[in-house]
Amino acid sequence: MAIREATDRVRKSTTEMKAAMRGKCKTPGCNSHLTLWKGPGEKEYCDPCQRNFAAFGGMATPSKAYSQLRQTSCSDCGFDPAKLPRVKKYKESDPKKIQQPITCRTDSRSY
Repeated sequence: MAIREATDRVRKSTTEMKAAMRGKCKTPGCNSHLTLWKGPGEKEYCDPCQRNFAAFGGMATPSKAYSQLRQTSCSDCGFDPAKLPRVKKYKESDPKKIQQPITCRTDSRSY
């Protein structure tokens, strides 16, 4: 699946926008109105949460509300593998091309 560009999104119709303004995002802790854009999660999530989906290059999936809370860095030591030079070059293309596992500095687990 190709990653969608946030700039290529299509707005909802006026009727759909009015309905979206009455609804609330289902992400835990987020109390925003639903997104005004069409796409994955349009009927359940606000705009920032919708852009956090894997279809837009994020870490969340529409079927799991808790996946919006995923982070890209280690919560213990703050290590962010996205800042490594070998990861940066693949960040915009295909992340599956990374050959070596990325390990956290505080333990020996592979991510």
